[in-house]
Amino acid sequence: MAATTTAELKRSALGMAAALDPSTMSGEAAAQGVAELALAEKAIATARMFLAVRVAQTDAWRGQGFASPADWLAAKAGISVTEAGRQLGTAKRADRLPRTKEAMRRGKLSPTQADAVTDAASVDPDAEDELLDAAANDTTKGLRDLAGRRKAAATSSRERDERIRRHRSLRRGTDAEGAFWARLYGPGSSAAAFEELIKPFEELVFRQHRAAGISSTFENRSFDAFFAMLAFLRHAEARGPGGKAAAGEEPPPSAPCVAPDRSMASDPPDPPGPADPPAPEAQAPPMPPHEDAPSGHQAERAPHAAPMWRPPWAPEEPVPLPGKLPGGSNVKVIVRVDHAALLRGCTVAGETCEIAGVGPIPVEAVRQILRDDAFLAVVVRRGRDVVTVAHHGRGLNAHQRTALEAGDLRCTNASCNRTVAMEVDHRVPWAVDPITELHNQDLVCSGCHRLKTHHGHAFESGTGRRRLLPPDDPDHPGRQVERGPLAGRGGGGPSSMTDTEVDALEARIAADLARKGRPVPERLAGRGGRSSRPDQRRPSRC
Repeated sequence: MAATTTAELKRSALGMAAALDPSTMSGEAAAQGVAELALAEKAIATARMFLAVRVAQTDAWRGQGFASPADWLAAKAGISVTEAGRQLGTAKRADRLPRTKEAMRRGKLSPTQADAVTDAASVDPDAEDELLDAAANDTTKGLRDLAGRRKAAATSSRERDERIRRHRSLRRGTDAEGAFWARLYGPGSSAAAFEELIKPFEELVFRQHRAAGISSTFENRSFDAFFAMLAFLRHAEARGPGGKAAAGEEPPPSAPCVAPDRSMASDPPDPPGPADPPAPEAQAPPMPPHEDAPSGHQAERAPHAAPMWRPPWAPEEPVPLPGKLPGGSNVKVIVRVDHAALLRGCTVAGETCEIAGVGPIPVEAVRQILRDDAFLAVVVRRGRDVVTVAHHGRGLNAHQRTALEAGDLRCTNASCNRTVAMEVDHRVPWAVDPITELHNQDLVCSGCHRLKTHHGHAFESGTGRRRLLPPDDPDHPGRQVERGPLAGRGGGGPSSMTDTEVDALEARIAADLARKGRPVPERLAGRGGRSSRPDQRRPSRC
């Protein structure tokens, strides 16, 4: 029966694909077709995965020249052997998770989503419903991040860390086009030290790109920052202990700490000529050769010139690196951990211990950070609360910004995966509620912030990650009945608050103004304060 059913499905699918002509369809019809085919594709992929498990169980793959069931499935499905093995493992785990298996059969989970759900739910069954909800409402990246956290919390961090340490590796090579690639694999505790080292250079490269008008991705800048960091550390080693130069002389105060390496040629500050070798006691470490020798003019002023490096984005245009690297919030490394886990020394199911934006680390690593490293921010949580401080400035103070960034580094828009260049948005505009509190802040990427501020988009009511709705969406807050002095005051569109939230906020504003002896606008009279002249605050900029 199954063979007949699959044969009929094959004929129907091939006939539909042959007859389909997208050029004759409207955009709306094409979008609906994509959604329907995606649902069918996920359901069919699920059926194929369970059938492949049966093939593996019955050894029906043998005698066809394949080394394993994964090799056989890879050849039949046109996927890699690694992906085939992953799908076989997903189907086997799903047999022990009835709700996940049913969701897969209904086309609600793709093979990638099913792999993330089954991998974590097999270790922490109590997380299955949360993972299925994330699969339905979050992005695939968000689901994978959640699954990783739940799996890490439910397993022994000590055993996991030891296993990862045994398999630590640095792999590197070149691809068919000659492009260099590298992959680091190791314990999460090493990520804190790496992030602390590279973040100042990422910020430095970002500023240099912006000053030069260069359009680049975060991955571009991370590559440049990595090699800038290597050059910086190499120069520091060449200077010797205590920061002294090899010749025993200090460079000018403006000289940046950077030296060339094999990937970045530079103009050395004092290149020796063949007829004038340096004295033995002043001999510097040998420098790598490069094709561009400094001119006579450069050589004359080199003792007082800042060392230059040839950045990967423009090797023909040397630029200086400052001796002092950027600081501030953009170079901060945040570690978040549950209070109970920190006291206990390990996590249990549902608890968190991780580097924000990177991933889980052992609790013992956090304890080590607290003892030894004053430059990493450790946020200790009790339940969902990180910190409840508030102040009357427009911007966040340092503690609030750290707490906000520790919550989730991704854009608040549920459909957006961006985690870099985040901007802080007041959920209720500061001009309306001049008190800066954590529960009124969202992290939004620049693109989504622009849509909200200038193009009428608005977040749906609530907190946390949620949908960013266009002006013509039926659920857009602007289509709701406007009421009260706060109606129509949201960033780039009407307020996204419910009526109950509006009432509570108006009462709180009136009470706060009255407590501080400030005039209460007439429209807020009777909500906790005394009336006065109309409010003259400027309109929102959020």
